[in-house]
Amino acid sequence: LGELTYQPEGLQPMVEACSLEMHEFLEAGGLTLQVDGLTSLGLVALHRTTLQRALAHLVRQTACAMPVGGVLSIRGRQEGQQACLEISGDGAGIPAAELPCVFEPWQRSSAEGTGLELYVAQEVVKAHRGRLTAQSPEGQGTIFTVLLPCVEGT
Repeated sequence: LGELTYQPEGLQPMVEACSLEMHEFLEAGGLTLQVDGLTSLGLVALHRTTLQRALAHLVRQTACAMPVGGVLSIRGRQEGQQACLEISGDGAGIPAAELPCVFEPWQRSSAEGTGLELYVAQEVVKAHRGRLTAQSPEGQGTIFTVLLPCVEGT
């Protein structure tokens, strides 16, 4: 990703900006966005534009798995010294056989996109010293979890 400059910031403004950015896309798909738990996440050293783009990729991929509408959620919580964001939807989910390679380049979890979106999102999260995982319990949709280290003292 080259050299990025990271600034200590709260995640709430970035998530809210992403929500606004994705509003029209989600509304067109009949989706309702539910956001909660963002007020007490502490500060994270982040490159806001890049991390916001990665979050938008996760929201878009989750939405594309929900072709008949529904609720897409972004939930925040603190886990020790890490800020956690969960992006989830009640769509079809990712088949168990595809889940282990979902973050590999050119893998397509939906008919939308290039197959690089989840790979790029993972690389961006790694560049922030974080971790991105995916769970997809059969028939219960997908949960993408972003864990980012908090700035010490927050």
